[in-house]
Amino acid sequence: DVSMSDDRHWAYLGDMFWDIDAPEPAVRAYEEATRRGSTDPDVPLRLADLYADEERYWDAAEQFERAGRLAPADNHIWGAVTEAWMGLGAWDRAAHAAARTAKLTPNDPRVWATLGAVHREAGDPGEALRAFEKARNLDPDDPLHWLNLGGLQLDLGLPDEARQSYKRAASLDTDEVEAVTGMVAAAYDLGDVELAARLARRALALDPEHPDSLYNLGVVSLSLHDAVTAEEAFTKALVIDPENAHLLAGLATAQLLQGDLQTALSTAEAALKYESSDAELVLEFTQFLFRHGGAQTVLEFVSRVECEDPIWSVVVPVFEYL
Repeated sequence: DVSMSDDRHWAYLGDMFWDIDAPEPAVRAYEEATRRGSTDPDVPLRLADLYADEERYWDAAEQFERAGRLAPADNHIWGAVTEAWMGLGAWDRAAHAAARTAKLTPNDPRVWATLGAVHREAGDPGEALRAFEKARNLDPDDPLHWLNLGGLQLDLGLPDEARQSYKRAASLDTDEVEAVTGMVAAAYDLGDVELAARLARRALALDPEHPDSLYNLGVVSLSLHDAVTAEEAFTKALVIDPENAHLLAGLATAQLLQGDLQTALSTAEAALKYESSDAELVLEFTQFLFRHGGAQTVLEFVSRVECEDPIWSVVVPVFEYL
């Protein structure tokens, strides 16, 4: 058909198939429109969605980027390009897209925060620092920007500066549970366990069933030797995520600290059923077992679990000797 030599007709045909939810012919039509030189950014945008539905994520990201080139002033498209490359771990391409977005919306602090996060992942801490500082300067009342700065400052070996950033974040009021959860981890990493506990409770006040906040409360409670609170927190979190080995390991530790050895062993056995290759998990719990029950208790635990991980070749002889 002579009329179908025009890319616009193929794009129109693609739109028809799109509207009736016929993805395969829609893909073919949009691809033909692209081959014939379509300059309509909606064509690659729809192709990107269709490719993503087919789990062709790299092709989808390429189409998002093509849409950005066709609509260079559309910050929303460049934001989608950034997210697509971030999801694929293509940090250099994500950084390019994020920089384009920041150039188009220079007064949006969240855009600068994204650019900083991408540069950090790409291994460019200098550019990450500049972007995070720009975000903080644009919105100094958002704790997210202080948390980003603090994390990067820790990476750069600047613990005093990181501590100040984290304290500033903790002083700011926010109803975003993710931001408060970030503060918990920051306070804990800096050794301020009591502040971490207060922040964990603050996060749970915002969302009582937030699994990360329940886990955080359990961990900091163990550090404060409050095994009862830790057990309650881990138990609530396990209702939401019953096969989480780290929650089970935390619960086992809380049970052990309360002297309930057999229950703790059973819980730890369940944890290793889900994460039998996690050497850190194994070593952490065996250390708790040894501290509170002795070498014989560790060996009893080892005999109960079915695990062929190489870590046991290290653990068992040590505790047999002890």
